Amino acid sequence: QVGSFRSHAEADNLKARLAFLGMVASVQSVDLADRGVWYRVRVGPFMQKTQVDNVHVTLRENGIDAQLIKTR
Repeated sequence: QVGSFRSHAEADNLKARLAFLGMVASVQSVDLADRGVWYRVRVGPFMQKTQVDNVHVTLRENGIDAQLIKTR
């Protein structure tokens, strides 16, 4: 996950920025009840750790913080 925003427009802006870096991202909405709707920006999935490491380096070099989230 590379970002979480209250605004869908902000999430879309980050998705576009990632596209310029050659990454495919998705925006997922989640309703956090008392906190309202948030929009998560995610890249992946990646099947190999080397892929994760390479993407993480590219993100860091471009000032984007990321959190690794394991999915099934």
